[in-house]
Amino acid sequence: VYNMEGCLKKTLIEKEQSPKGNNRIDWDGRDSNGIVVPSGAYAIVVKAEGAENVATKTVVVLNDR
Repeated sequence: VYNMEGCLKKTLIEKEQSPKGNNRIDWDGRDSNGIVVPSGAYAIVVKAEGAENVATKTVVVLNDR
C-alpha cells in the first residue's frame, strides 16, 4: 500500500503463495506501525512472483479524524 507521494505505508503479503484464481486481501487502513493512515487516496499494488504485469488499484480512505 503506497500513498500518493509514492511512500510505502504497508506490505500486506510478502512472498506468500496463493491459489490460482481470485483471491482476497484485506487491509485495515493501518500502516506498518499499526497507526491509522490519514484520509486520502492510496495505491494497492499487486505483483505475482515471476509475473511481468503489475495490477494497481486506487482506494480512498475516509477517517473521522
